[in-house]
Amino acid sequence: IGSFLAEGPEAIRNLVTTWARALAGRNGNNGNGVAHGPSSLNTGDPAPQFELPDLHGKTISLAEFRDTETLILFWNPECGFCKRMLNDLRVWERSATKAETRRLLIIAAGSPEANRAQDFLATVLLDPTFAVGHLFGVKGTPSALLISADGKIASQVAVGADQVFALAQTQKTQIKSAVA
Repeated sequence: IGSFLAEGPEAIRNLVTTWARALAGRNGNNGNGVAHGPSSLNTGDPAPQFELPDLHGKTISLAEFRDTETLILFWNPECGFCKRMLNDLRVWERSATKAETRRLLIIAAGSPEANRAQDFLATVLLDPTFAVGHLFGVKGTPSALLISADGKIASQVAVGADQVFALAQTQKTQIKSAVA
């Protein structure tokens, strides 16, 4: 399976457009790309560049996060694993100081409404076809990786809540005790 289910004319149109651009990018043309980059990445490689709309429709690029180490979290509000870690993630996001955390950028499948309901403080960018996830070698949600301040891949992909929180340098048990 190469993407999430696209339902309705707009979602299907976005899926077809994204995959056509991705195919054009493989042939040496960025296809006026929304996203482009190598198919396999290693630590130290430049991060693939992309542009996606945020929850308000404003287009934001990864380049806007340069000069700050960034934790990219790949998310789907309908994913059962994401749902299970949502409360812990909210606590982590609200209780961590700027010195303790890296900048968080959420790349999310799903509708703007479903993602607004997640109530994140971080910037949420919408990627209904998961094209950006595939650029980074991400196979599912929740997954995360670090981008260095100079725009390079700084970690392997972390998969699942425990690995995501470990990558964020926060122990899940510490978060749960903060909730109690």
